[in-house]
Amino acid sequence: MATATEPAIKAPQSWKPLAREKWASIPAEVQAEVARREREVTTTLQEVAKTRKEHAEFAQTVAPYMGMIQAESSTPIQAVANLLQTAAALRTAPPAHKAQLVAQLVKQFGVPIDALDAALSGQAMPQGQAQQQYRPPEDTAKIVEQVIAKRLEAVQASRAEKELSTFADSHEFFADVREDMADLIEVASRRNVAMTPEQAYTRAIALHPEIGDVLKQRDSAKASATAQATTQRAKAAASSVKSSPAAGGNAAQPRGIREQLEAAAATLSGR
Repeated sequence: MATATEPAIKAPQSWKPLAREKWASIPAEVQAEVARREREVTTTLQEVAKTRKEHAEFAQTVAPYMGMIQAESSTPIQAVANLLQTAAALRTAPPAHKAQLVAQLVKQFGVPIDALDAALSGQAMPQGQAQQQYRPPEDTAKIVEQVIAKRLEAVQASRAEKELSTFADSHEFFADVREDMADLIEVASRRNVAMTPEQAYTRAIALHPEIGDVLKQRDSAKASATAQATTQRAKAAASSVKSSPAAGGNAAQPRGIREQLEAAAATLSGR
């Protein structure tokens, strides 16, 4: 058991509710070791899940362009690195370097000079030129925008995870009912009904039979403890009444000779 100076260790959320009810009966040193191991496992799983998610998103992004990447004897990582390097240079490099870079792109992708001049001057492209223009299979700007969009989605997802983590810390059975909560919120959303996480949590708790048994046990134990405390107070009050001295027993005793004589006379006259 934790002492007054040591914070109580919470039962692992991965345990079932009924098992967590037995947590308090486990020795403190065993609780600490279980909690340490649970933290290690949780951290490892989170790292693996994050890496797997990022890998899947990256693979999905570059999949449409794998043929071109392989044709250039490159890899997805190298291709994206080159694109980001080019995009960064076009945004931040000195004007002379930008001009050289654009000239290199024009030569590399076969952009007709007259078509480029017409585009820069805002004039219509000469008739038939569109068919002669070389269209690169890859649009650099589009790739960069997709990468940025993915990063923004990751930031939003991270923010949502932090909010859920805060919610989970203050709601004991969140880990047990989070999937049920998601289902409830999704159903409500389809009906155009707004449902807060708190509302979803309350409903999910009511639908979970094992958690219901835990709560009933707690309510029963609490009611029993309250009744026992009431009985103890009643017994203590009765015992106090029985041990109280009789009325008049606390009357002040005469201190001097005159007071003693007067008290004796009063006692005799009262008989």
